[in-house]
Amino acid sequence: MLPDPQFQETAKSFVRVNLHYNGLGGSIIDWTMKAGSAKDHPSVLGFVLDPEGKTLGISKGDASTYEPRGFTQWLASFQNTSFPLIDPSAFTLLKKEAASVASRKKLGATLATLREKAGGEGDEAAEAKQLLEKVLPYAEWKWSQAEEAKETDPVASYERFSEIAKELQGDELGDRADEIVKALKKDKAFKDELAAHKIFAKIEAAATKLKKCNVSKPLDVASCDACRVANRGALAGMAKGLAKIVKKHDGTVTAGKAATLRDALNLK
Repeated sequence: MLPDPQFQETAKSFVRVNLHYNGLGGSIIDWTMKAGSAKDHPSVLGFVLDPEGKTLGISKGDASTYEPRGFTQWLASFQNTSFPLIDPSAFTLLKKEAASVASRKKLGATLATLREKAGGEGDEAAEAKQLLEKVLPYAEWKWSQAEEAKETDPVASYERFSEIAKELQGDELGDRADEIVKALKKDKAFKDELAAHKIFAKIEAAATKLKKCNVSKPLDVASCDACRVANRGALAGMAKGLAKIVKKHDGTVTAGKAATLRDALNLK
């Protein structure tokens, strides 16, 4: 990667990169030996995790992700993902609120209080503004992630709004998220999406258990007859599930994913 001042500054926020090669026989190793850095492998993805190991984002996997400026901008979008660390003792007037922020307990009610107090004057208002500057970017980032997933991954969007509703209960963001969650639970189209998602999740889990026909070769159930024979039962089950999603849940985002996976694995 070429030196880039913005990347160097952004990268300071991130401390670990793990590359998962699926053993020495993994497809990434095979591709690297053949193609080197000539092109981008669609299976090479960047992951950003929070301190607890939860995945916050996955790169798109296209060429733009790995171009220095594009990768920098992608990383920069996660600048506010880590929950702020504060020293509660530094806040003498809003000790209760500072303790709440530090412990992440009753955060929604605290956020609502801080919004109100920040509108005043004096030292208390100044402390409220300082605390808001720590918490709001995180809360707004979580909201933006839920919004952005609405079209591309409705179930992920639902899960993110559910998290916001729980974590920020008592604040306006938490209340709005709760309204969205309740509306989705009643929405017929979303129920269809959720049903398809549950089936697809099981298929994805089954895909991780497919066996290689030869330990020295990469798994290739799409074109390797031996691999297909070794996984005949699992592939039959996956094909049945994918066909069910495409037919019964046509029009959902998950149906599109199912069709793509079915083609990729040659399960027609």
